[in-house]
Amino acid sequence: MSGSGLVRGPYMMINFHRKLFLLACVLLIVACGDARTFEAAPQQTASQTASPAPTATPRPQPAAAQTFRGQIGDKLRVRMRLRRDGDSLSGSYFYEGRKGELSLKGSVDGRGNFTLREQTAAGAQSGIFKGKWGTNETGETELTGDWSRPDGSRATAFTLTELPVELASGAAVVTREIKEEKKRPRYTIGAEYPQIEGAAGGRFDGFNRAVAAVAAGEANDFRKGMAEWEDTPGSEIGSYIEAGYSFGVATDDLVSVLFDIGDYYSGAAHPNHHTRAVNYDVRRGRVLDLAELFKPSALYLKTISDYCVKDLKRQFREGGWSEPEQMDAGIEEGAAPNAENYQSWLVTRRGLAITFDPYRVAPYAAGPQSVFIPYSALREIIDPDGPLAPFVK
Repeated sequence: MSGSGLVRGPYMMINFHRKLFLLACVLLIVACGDARTFEAAPQQTASQTASPAPTATPRPQPAAAQTFRGQIGDKLRVRMRLRRDGDSLSGSYFYEGRKGELSLKGSVDGRGNFTLREQTAAGAQSGIFKGKWGTNETGETELTGDWSRPDGSRATAFTLTELPVELASGAAVVTREIKEEKKRPRYTIGAEYPQIEGAAGGRFDGFNRAVAAVAAGEANDFRKGMAEWEDTPGSEIGSYIEAGYSFGVATDDLVSVLFDIGDYYSGAAHPNHHTRAVNYDVRRGRVLDLAELFKPSALYLKTISDYCVKDLKRQFREGGWSEPEQMDAGIEEGAAPNAENYQSWLVTRRGLAITFDPYRVAPYAAGPQSVFIPYSALREIIDPDGPLAPFVK
């Protein structure tokens, strides 16, 4: 049989089948290996051959606008909203109780010196603010300086403090006022109070009623006092009561407000001054007591008193008061650990602000006194589930 024939013998057929079997095994192994390679290959190939994904350049976030409230001179109450982007300032302001806003544009340097030029809606420059951008002890931004006409004339001091208001979208603080004037007996009433409007579901209705009641109560007490007061003939200054307010903090859960009240009865030796605080728990719908900020077993009044006595003595010694040791007895009595001495307190983002009215810890000539207690000094006694929890970190 020729080796070139097409017919194969049994041995050759067996070898042929063996070769087919071996070839099939090899193909199966290769196929399995290829399958494993296929599963892993996309990740390896992508990491090795694909160019890196381009890194997106983050867009600069616009600076948050800050709201300020204060006054120009003795009487002009203003509300200002400013945005600070680097050394640029922009915003607007208005006089409370009046319609219309004035736009603001200016700059601030690295030392906090700023200039703001105001413009009317028609584009005319109407005034200039020049002053200092700083921070007060409670952490809010404070602006101080002079406002003047564009030519520099009629310079008038101003002070503006950041409103520590962090309310949900739609809610805003507006100022309401009780105004009254009578000729007989001669007196004026001007009592401002805040209202939070625009919140869904009337969330701040209870707070609004509480602070409106304080303003109305002060005005009524003054009217009663005038009914019993004999006006001094020929007195140049008529009787009056004036009430303003400031915020410690305002969130969706807690609002803290201090009323600053001054009154004068015509012919009296001097005006009087006192404060009223409203610390309102929005969630529970009621005014807070100081004790509710602390653990039930905490000796909170002693802790607060010890801090205040020490700090007040320091203030009088560092403030240049002659013979400050004469104040010690009044401080120790007026700041003693009893609830009567601690009626005017505010919650702020960084601590408690305590106010002592004239005569409480010092003579009238010394004026009202205040002590700021950082939360770090109260951390051990603060209720971790209480109203201060969001501010203590």
